[in-house]
Amino acid sequence: MTATIAFCGINGYRFVLSNDEAYTLIIDVTTGALDDIPTLAARVERSTAPWT
Repeated sequence: MTATIAFCGINGYRFVLSNDEAYTLIIDVTTGALDDIPTLAARVERSTAPWT
């Protein structure tokens, strides 16, 4: 997750998740509940916004 946050930051985006949403995303990835790459990419896309 840290690498994803850094990658987004370098490319002008930031995560806009609540702590609960971030926790759920991390747990879903680490437990394998979210292991489909296109689904994960869509979820990350919905969870980011450009820096303003």
